[in-house]
Amino acid sequence: MGALSRWVMGVIWLMAWASQIMAIEATAIATLVLLDPTIVDVSIEGARTLAIASLSSNVSVVSAYAPSQIDQGLLDPYNCFVLPELEFASFDERLTPQDRSRLRDWITDNNHTLVLHGDFNGNAVSVLNNVFSYNLNILPPPRTSRAPFADKTGSAVNTGFENLGIPQLLNIDAVYPVYTISVPATAKVIYQSPDKLEAWVVEFPEGLGRSVFIAYDFFLRDDFGGWDSILQTAVQAGRASVSIVSTGFPTPFPSPPTRSPSMLSRSPSSQDEAISRSPTVAAPQANSRQQDGGPVVLLIVFMVLVGSSVMAVLWLISVKCLSYQRQRAAMRDQQAVRAEMEMERHRPAEASPIEPTQSCRESQVPSRTAVSGSPAIVFA
Repeated sequence: MGALSRWVMGVIWLMAWASQIMAIEATAIATLVLLDPTIVDVSIEGARTLAIASLSSNVSVVSAYAPSQIDQGLLDPYNCFVLPELEFASFDERLTPQDRSRLRDWITDNNHTLVLHGDFNGNAVSVLNNVFSYNLNILPPPRTSRAPFADKTGSAVNTGFENLGIPQLLNIDAVYPVYTISVPATAKVIYQSPDKLEAWVVEFPEGLGRSVFIAYDFFLRDDFGGWDSILQTAVQAGRASVSIVSTGFPTPFPSPPTRSPSMLSRSPSSQDEAISRSPTVAAPQANSRQQDGGPVVLLIVFMVLVGSSVMAVLWLISVKCLSYQRQRAAMRDQQAVRAEMEMERHRPAEASPIEPTQSCRESQVPSRTAVSGSPAIVFA
């Protein structure tokens, strides 16, 4: 029974583990990343953003955005919408008034998240200002931060960033913050420059959802200095718990120490070639779903769970049957013992041999008595 008990406990543990895996799969974040090569540099910032977001969510991409797509339900299947650095054009200019209204409702009426990255031209800030009527201001040229790092603030409490173990973010090429003074009072500045003038990471609560501004554009680096964890946390902001997957980039791209000025002035005409050369994107199709094997894993876990449950039930039934048979055998043995004892108690006692007395011996000896002078034999 000891081995059986351990086996049953193992099955129970397996069922609990499988239930946890199924719960994680059921609550997985579905993320849409904008990879329109006329708006985003899909070979560098876009590719990096896609790779990091894919570590903690199920990612799809839209590679050619046209006006009214959001109004037509583009975002309905998703929990998160990520805008990489809007380097080549304004995404806000592609949005119709109906798109802006639908985007705002998608966030405020649901537990959904819009993630935006900083850029030289302030295109991400324009989206926030025009969709939510903010008045965010970017830094003057060259737009990048003057601070060497930013500290985590107390505003991270009650956000997905609260338990993120990154006390500081480094100023790596290139960080495009907004002025802290321009951030609305309802927003939460998560990371701030030491002089409190620059807001590097900001969460804007809106209804049931939120927008998250990340100042870093994810340009070429060997080490992201914690920014990759910031992006993963922002993507999972709608979840009760956040799971961070270490990237450990070795980058597939060369890593110049500073951004070349030509990178800021490149036209998007060469982006078609960049898509095919990108080791991460590889010519994405609009709304194409990345196959991450999630359904297969879920099916395997479900089959293991069902099989283990059936085996556990069969084992329990066999144990019950064996126990019942042993109880019946014990009862029969007890009944046999009681019956034997009862028979022994009612059995008549055998007569003990008794030595005949003298009188009995005399009475058994014939005597001669004269009756009318004649001998007679008298038997007692």
